Amino acid sequence: MIINWSEFLQKVEKISCLWVGETHGIAKNYKAYKLLIGKLMPLGFNTIALEMPEDLENFSRKNFLKYAHYFDGRFSKESLNFFEWLENLEGIRILCFDVRTPKATQQEDEEQMARNLLSKIGKKEKVLVLSGSFHSGTDKQQTVLPMAGIVKEKIEENLVAMEFKYQKGHFYNFGMRKFTKKFHHFDSKNLSFGKITLDQNGDTKYFFHCSRSVPVTLLKETIKKRLKDLFEQDQEDRKNWKWDNPIFLKEVRKKDKDKRTEVEWLLAQAKELDGENYYHAAMIYQHGDATSDYKRAHLLAKKAVDKGYDPAKWLYAASLDRYLVSRGKLQKYGTQYHRNKNGKYELPSVDSTVTDMSRKELSVPTINEMKQRIKDLNKSN
Repeated sequence: MIINWSEFLQKVEKISCLWVGETHGIAKNYKAYKLLIGKLMPLGFNTIALEMPEDLENFSRKNFLKYAHYFDGRFSKESLNFFEWLENLEGIRILCFDVRTPKATQQEDEEQMARNLLSKIGKKEKVLVLSGSFHSGTDKQQTVLPMAGIVKEKIEENLVAMEFKYQKGHFYNFGMRKFTKKFHHFDSKNLSFGKITLDQNGDTKYFFHCSRSVPVTLLKETIKKRLKDLFEQDQEDRKNWKWDNPIFLKEVRKKDKDKRTEVEWLLAQAKELDGENYYHAAMIYQHGDATSDYKRAHLLAKKAVDKGYDPAKWLYAASLDRYLVSRGKLQKYGTQYHRNKNGKYELPSVDSTVTDMSRKELSVPTINEMKQRIKDLNKSN
């Protein structure tokens, strides 16, 4: 049921806590928050509680960037701008309640954050809580009572929950994800931004409609750290390679494809990165499965080398070789080998005009060294 803003505000004016649940990693969350805060401040909601690390209560850009390694979508250009916007609002108190214990259960985390929030707010204080959608639940989810449900019990039902709903699109949470009808917060009504509906229970759950789901813009620091994280995952997948296990190979190919999709998006967001970052991205494409992937790997490796990142020299050569071999041409440096029908490793033909001196300049083994390596592999195989 669609309700108008005046009706919603009349309801909210009577309570002390409005709890809003979002899907992390969506840009329009912050547009919605600004709209809500503008309408709630005249009603006395001057405390904003955020699912953010506690030390961000003493906000600074430097402090915010400490959390660039969080890949769950909470730390972005939009959230940074939102923090700065809050800091400039007169009469607003900012609370951050995200405290969690390693190896704690989900229920223990919910209880710990609830206790932390309750310890920060006064009895007569009106507070707007902004959190992930799970924490905003007031009823048990399987065996877990979410944070909002715990707080609601403590403040004697004086709490109203609201959740954001989104139309199809994308969001960022440990990778680029597609928002589809399968998500609980999908907006099947396709309402325009800012519309409010009430759920079937009638008095406790409101929905704020955010229209199309558009991912946040990541901070450059986050992009760099995420590229390194994806690179490390890529290398970990290859530590115990299983050529003869089709299930393993299928799983790795799927993960490789997902990594390439994310890396492409990350690179599109960053105008300029360091050589090491381009090297990490190049390695992801080197493990692609198409000629275009190997070409992309080579171009990225070249960027890394041009920026003075020497570890990328070998990849510069290897990506060119893989690109050439994929097109049925001679490889230049001799970095690529494969298994034949008999399960033996062999070195495809190499351009004889390229010297070992050229190989050494790019940290590539000589042809004889490469042939010996293949012999050793076949002995141990």
